[in-house]
Amino acid sequence: MARPQDTYLKWDLANAEATYGAGVTPATWFKLTGAGLFQREFEFDDDMKEITGHPYVSDGGAKVIRRSVSGSLEYKVNVDLLTYLVASICGGVTTTGSGPYTHTVKWPGSGVVSPKTFSVIQASDRNSTASMFEYNGIYPNSVGFTVDQPGAILGTVELQGDGSQVATAGDSVPAIDSDTGGNRLYQEQAVIKLGPSSQVVTTIFRSMSATWTADVQQRVLPSTAPLVGEIEYGEDAPSLEVALTVKGQKGDTVWGYFNSETKVVFDITITDGTNSIQLVLSSARVMALEEAFDGIDHVLNMTLRSEYNATDASPWKFIGVNSVSAY
Repeated sequence: MARPQDTYLKWDLANAEATYGAGVTPATWFKLTGAGLFQREFEFDDDMKEITGHPYVSDGGAKVIRRSVSGSLEYKVNVDLLTYLVASICGGVTTTGSGPYTHTVKWPGSGVVSPKTFSVIQASDRNSTASMFEYNGIYPNSVGFTVDQPGAILGTVELQGDGSQVATAGDSVPAIDSDTGGNRLYQEQAVIKLGPSSQVVTTIFRSMSATWTADVQQRVLPSTAPLVGEIEYGEDAPSLEVALTVKGQKGDTVWGYFNSETKVVFDITITDGTNSIQLVLSSARVMALEEAFDGIDHVLNMTLRSEYNATDASPWKFIGVNSVSAY
């Protein structure tokens, strides 16, 4: 039997599906810290409520009208994969430079109606090609990362797909310790700024999390049934939620940002010297704040709301710098 550490996921960081559900060829294996195996669900139309003389579904009285697939995955953040996922959930990215490359992702605006979609192969057991299945029409419905305890930055992603599942027993098995993504980032590499003039708050920083949500709406079309044939962002999506905890109490400078409804800049940059990620809210407000005690210090738990600003032409921007030439 496979162990959780034998679970890998294969992506193609360079290409997206030209047509939803058409598929692309995954090329790069990544390790997962949480197995998060893909699950398929079927929705049936049946005759259970029809007059049949019994309160059961008749033999042959059910038909699959919808298939779906989803999986919630955890991994140690590396620049390559996180930038890819943020670019996918936001529907696109602008790339500049000639190596290292700078990838800037912003709110997609009204012209983009859905996330980028792709294919993945999941190996439930790296020792068995029979455990490998490809899933098409995959997109991230939520993407997040957390900077908390010392060590690697942790990432989460909720993936959904068109419901298809194809055996890929001919694929190559990932080697032990293979993780060609690389570029992992760690808490001690982070610099955090918060304030009207981007004041550095790294010394009082305790934790933060950022989560993009697409709230995707799926449609099964007559031409694709029972598979999902079309997707669109939900209302007011994609959205970004940023939560931040710093050492402090009522009366402190950071508390004053909330109490005085001060417009602030939030900026977190995490870099290993060559590869980096950066999330900037150039115009934000502290929308909720709670004073608490974490067992050692008084802390302030807050939620930030980003506001659209003309300079960035977006309420926020995410920047990834690495050796990947295009997403």
